[in-house]
Amino acid sequence: MKKFIFILIFLCISNVEAQYDHLEPMQGVLNGYSFQVDYHQVLREKLGFDKDYIPIIRYVVTPSFDIEYALEILSDNGTFFVKNLTFSENIWYSKKRDKIKLKKKRRIISSEDVELLDELFKTAIYAAKFSKSRIAISDGTRYIFSVFDYGLYSAQKHSPEKGTKIYELKEISELLVLETSKNKFKNISITLKNRIINLIYKFILYESGQEELTKYKIQKAIINHLNSSISFDEKGLYEYPLFDYVYHINKEGTLEIKLRKYKNQTEEEYQKDLLLEKARINIFKENLSNLKLPKLIPLKTYEIKINLEYDSDKKRFTLYDLEEY
Repeated sequence: MKKFIFILIFLCISNVEAQYDHLEPMQGVLNGYSFQVDYHQVLREKLGFDKDYIPIIRYVVTPSFDIEYALEILSDNGTFFVKNLTFSENIWYSKKRDKIKLKKKRRIISSEDVELLDELFKTAIYAAKFSKSRIAISDGTRYIFSVFDYGLYSAQKHSPEKGTKIYELKEISELLVLETSKNKFKNISITLKNRIINLIYKFILYESGQEELTKYKIQKAIINHLNSSISFDEKGLYEYPLFDYVYHINKEGTLEIKLRKYKNQTEEEYQKDLLLEKARINIFKENLSNLKLPKLIPLKTYEIKINLEYDSDKKRFTLYDLEEY
């Protein structure tokens, strides 16, 4: 009977955790135990996180018994770098923490790879939720994910269960550490890129549904097409657009560009800006004429705003917000 009750409790716990397949927000220093705060402070100092810089993304792994390590992606005058950081021994159990050494590797990484990883981390971190489980976990490995978006946002997961989205996020991050540690690293592999894209799709589908996933695929198709087809000189025209570009897409997949007035813009100002914007509009129309869009939901017409500002650092168009009209 006792064995039966134990199995039943275990199954209930497993079922609860399975329902919470997402990251959990990081606890603040005021909420943790004193020994945790002390450990995290040493970890921060040893990794150099107290220095005056902010990463684009950050991945930190703190095993119970193995050596802690981290990965960061940084920007320096328009060039992107990936940093791999590994300690010489485990900080938690070390009796001479001042003697611990930090091994560093730094590699250049492409803006396209940075954009994809940034999108993955944002998608996963913004879906973070507190777990309802009240079970304290002392052993295992904790994975911490951070992303910059007008401030540094962080979320974590302790030993994610195999087969979940967060387990796949961990596996992707581990492969990223492995690939970027190689001396001949230039770009992340096609296989890893495809896993990242598929995981982003899973997060959107799980959190927002099929319709939002379809819109996302359309938005990405437009941006990727423009990035590959518009020349470098032409892209510079879009650094400070005068309008919000709205893409009207009907159920047959036909795409039409529309311009939306800004609030409080008079008709006279609109017509004046329209003349200045003519070159951009023509370039957009010409380059989007041969775009093949993914299949849309039947009997559905979209009007999607895409804030296509040209990012001079990344030298690419970047999706800044998703909004439907």
